Amino acid sequence: MKEAKKMSGFKAVPNGEEKCIWMEAGVIDYKLCNQYYNCSACPFDKAMKQTTDKNAAARRQGLEPTGKKAHIISWQEKMKKRPGLQRECRHALTGRTTSRLCPHEF
Repeated sequence: MKEAKKMSGFKAVPNGEEKCIWMEAGVIDYKLCNQYYNCSACPFDKAMKQTTDKNAAARRQGLEPTGKKAHIISWQEKMKKRPGLQRECRHALTGRTTSRLCPHEF
């Protein structure tokens, strides 16, 4: 019997697997979470934060970031760009609570 899969864009998320918060926010196309949403212990999250911090620092100086990672913004900023009811809090995105808007800017 075939296993049902959640669809995300063009790639399926296997049952029992969870999407990375960066994927849920739409910053990246596909990344599964292997840290059980413990982002502070995740090497991928740390690398993404370094990239977003570097890009944000360049923008604050009036410069446009360069290179293939220049377009990357934090998942929080990406969520803030969504229309009202699509701005779910991180706990709703990770399935820890029912769907709700974020009262704390993510």
